[in-house]
Order: sequence, then structure tokens, then C-alpha cells
Amino acid sequence: MKVSRQLAATLCLAMVLFSGGCSVYQSQRMEPGSGARYSGLWGVAGERWSEASRLPDFSAAGYRSGGRELPRPPVVASVRDFGAKGDGTTDDTAAFEAALVAVDAGALLVPRGNYRISRPLSIRRPGVVLRGEDANASVIMAAPIHGDCSVPNQGPPNCAPYQGAAMLEIEGTVGGNRLATVVVAASRGERRLRLSSVAGIRAGQWIRLTMRNPADNSLGCHLYLERGCLNPERRQWYSGRIVDWLVRVESVAGDTVTLERALRLDVRMGWSPEIRSFSASVEDSGIENLSLRFSGEAYAGHNNEQGHYGILIRDAYNCWVRDVTIIDADRGVDIRGGYNTISGLQLRAALRTPQLTAKVFATGHYGVSVAGPRSQDNLIENSVVQTVFVHNLSVASFANGNVFSGIRSAVPHFDHHGAGAYENLYTEISLADSGQDLFLSGGRRPDEPGGARTTLWNVVFPGSASLGRLPQDLPGLTLVGVDGMAAYRADPTMPDWWVESWPGAET
Repeated sequence: MKVSRQLAATLCLAMVLFSGGCSVYQSQRMEPGSGARYSGLWGVAGERWSEASRLPDFSAAGYRSGGRELPRPPVVASVRDFGAKGDGTTDDTAAFEAALVAVDAGALLVPRGNYRISRPLSIRRPGVVLRGEDANASVIMAAPIHGDCSVPNQGPPNCAPYQGAAMLEIEGTVGGNRLATVVVAASRGERRLRLSSVAGIRAGQWIRLTMRNPADNSLGCHLYLERGCLNPERRQWYSGRIVDWLVRVESVAGDTVTLERALRLDVRMGWSPEIRSFSASVEDSGIENLSLRFSGEAYAGHNNEQGHYGILIRDAYNCWVRDVTIIDADRGVDIRGGYNTISGLQLRAALRTPQLTAKVFATGHYGVSVAGPRSQDNLIENSVVQTVFVHNLSVASFANGNVFSGIRSAVPHFDHHGAGAYENLYTEISLADSGQDLFLSGGRRPDEPGGARTTLWNVVFPGSASLGRLPQDLPGLTLVGVDGMAAYRADPTMPDWWVESWPGAET
């Protein structure tokens, strides 16, 4: 199993097979003259860790499981070749659309200029990159929204919250046929599954493990370590197929497949576990080195958004957003796929002023949102959220294995937005203002707790803060190196919280 190059410096304690111990992290978090301190969940070189640990394996997050650099395909065309003016006045939408249809693979250059766009622009082919010439001077200007925003799909890009497109999209489709059923139960941390058939399954192949929530909601309770359950509204979302986990096969022997990674959840026969093939129509596409600016109309408030949505990655895998600035958005980046990397993102407000909504002063709804059963192992790294969103860094709807790393954020808002998001990581987070609870926004519903095995690792901020939650609200929560949190170590196999204060002596 490979350790992600991007994460090695910040996640070394949490990584599997990190042969050099944790010297990088420890050099940042030790007392003068005290020597290194090691997590009680990891030890010096991983001797206290196992694949069934409450500390999940996050080593495969990001593009190509974190094992490759983001590619830089050559420029093959310019939007100017298709008539784009970039003068800030001409509607350049048709020119961009024609260019995105014409380019089969490679980078489509956006030269310096201000390009007025009135409809969403979609990348629907693999290997296509929309690349600005200059991250600050190649500007896509979203036209002001006009039309009746009470009508779904009315107005650019879409006035109805939660339903619409974004101004820039990477959008594909996911396919896969049923290959086999799992015939023997397995536990979280195991890597072998016995199947009804291994026909059509080979080493190195990507497969999907799917499971359905039955009428007794037992899978919906397992997602919360039995400390809570999916509420009635969400029990049959996605037609009940609330687990759809993508993993690669390491080997096949007899009727058994060995997976490259350990199971994140138990596999039980009552949950109809199946193995399906996997195909994605869009991979290796990206948006990079440009700015996206909205008109600056006043934020309409929580759940009243006008459709100023920045970037959407939907059913696309191994794609990226790199060195992009989004200004005055209702929603920054929305991820609904897997193994994607968001790097060098900046979210800020220029013309918008904060509005009091949902008990916070905010300029938008979501900063970065990751949601859906197939939204797994995405990496959001080295980014800045300068403004305040109701939900700055959000996971929801069964998203799992996603990593927020190296983020500077105005406020915490580590949002678990309900529906069983589990095993997600916030690490190396620096907050400008800790005047609010870390888990202030989203998911604070009396009928449903927050995500299981959430991990916060090295979160620093001025002043003081609290989680704003009770232990039963975030089952299996692990905090290491979170400022101001007093040490508390329960039985590491139990769903209680585990808190380690850093720096400090190992006890």
C-alpha cells in the first residue's frame, strides 16, 4: 500500500507503513528539548496501529490514490481560437462551449482577460483541462442571475439550491455490472471477501462493494457505531444503497478476493453486499490556474441561495482543481466523485459583505462540500478559505475517507451534514478565528449524530474553542494535537472519544 506523497508530511502518524516513523510531524509539535512525542494510537513506528484501528487509513486520498503527481498535459488549443474575446463585455459562453466540444484531450488555454459567461461550462471528456494563462488575470466572470429563482432550473446556472449545476463542471457517468455477491460476513479492518463467483475479477482491477440499508435500518445504525441511526428521512436515500465503495483488488485465490485496502465498515449478509465492476467516463480532467468571479450580489441567506455555484465535480474520478480562486460564491467547490485533488484553492469575498444567517455571519453557503456514497478519498489540500460560509468544510451523505489537509480557514465549521458521513480527516488546519464551536454548523439534529470516526489532527487557532458536541454526537471521534482540548483516552476499541493533547509527555 502506497503512502500519499502529498500527505506524508502531515499525516505520518496516521499512515500505514510509514517506515520512517513520524519525525516530520514531531518536529512541528514537540516541546523545546523534550524530544519527540508519539501518539498512543500509533506508537514510534506504527506498532500500536492495526487496520481495524479507530484511526483510519487515509493514505490513498487524492488523485490516483495519492501515488502520482498531478499531470500537466500540453496546450492543444485556446478559447481565442473559437472566438472568445475576454474583454469583459462580450458574452464568451458559446466560444467556450465550442472549444470544450472540439478538444478531445489536452489543455484548453484561457489567455489573460475577463471572459463573461452566462451558462455553465462542462468538461465531459477524459483528459481535458481548462487552464488559465495567469491565475489572477485569466478571469471567468459569471453573469448576474436573472429570472424567477423560485422555479427549479431557471436562471444561470440554476437558482434552486441543491439541485443545479455550477459555472464550471467536470461531469461524467459511472457504470458497473453486478459481478458477484459476498457470501461470508467480514469485519471492518479485514481485506478478504469470499464471493459467489470470481469470474471476471482479476488482480489490479477496480471494483465497487455496495451494500443496502434494510428495513430495520441496521446499516444506518452501524454507520454511527450503534450510538445513533439514520433518521427516517434518510434511511432509503440512494434507493437504500448507501454504501458504494471503490477499491482495487490485490489478488484472487479460489473464491476469495483480497483487497488492497481494509474494509471501512463491517460486511453483513443482511445488507445485500455485492461486488460490481467499475467504469468512469471522465478521468484525468482538471480546472486550473484561473479565477472565477461572481457578480457580488448580496448573499440571499441560508437555503435561499441564488445559484452562484463555483465548481462541481460529479461522477468523475482522478480529476483535479489546482490554483483556482473563486470570488463571491454561494458555493465554492462541490465534489461528488472519488480520488480527486483540490489544491491551491482560494475562496474569498470581494463585493459581498457577511449576512447574518443560520446564526453566523456568512457570505455563502458551502466553501468545500463532499457528499454522496461514491464521494470517497478526495484530497483538499494547501488551500485558503478567507471568507465565512455557513459550512466552510463539509462532508455529508455517506462520504468517507476524505481529507482536508493544510487549510487556512477564517472559522472552523467542520461540518458533518448528516446522513452518515464517516471516517473523514481534518489535519494541519489553521483557524484565524476560533470564536465558535468547531462543529457549529450542520448535523446538529437531535435525531441523528455526526459522522463516525471523524479525525482531527493538529488544529491550531487563537483563543479558545470547544467542540460544541457531546460524545454521543460524534461517535468514535479522535483528536490529536487540537489546541485547548484536554487529554482523554478511552478504550481505543470503543466508540467514545479519544483526545491527545500536544505537545506533551506520552502517558
